[in-house]
Amino acid sequence: MTGPRESRLAAIEQLSKAPRYQALEPLKRVLLNGEPGVDRPAALAGLRQIALAQGDSDQRIQDAVREVIYHGDDEAFAADAQTTLDVIANAETNRTP
Repeated sequence: MTGPRESRLAAIEQLSKAPRYQALEPLKRVLLNGEPGVDRPAALAGLRQIALAQGDSDQRIQDAVREVIYHGDDEAFAADAQTTLDVIANAETNRTP
């Protein structure tokens, strides 16, 4: 969460392609504490990407997104987070075991 914007976004992008067990905690930290207009939306998109590609059977990604919704102070970002949560929950419901 430090350094030039482009470097931070590149790191978030790489995490979005990493195995879930490696990426979840760093992306969650960025989601909760990153720069609001840059890092947090990228982390939200990264978590969504991971959940859709790798699943979220333990709901840890959904829990992180819920935390943003319930404790966030940015209504627009909370709305985006709610949409993401809905997409992930729907994907998990439709996932074949």
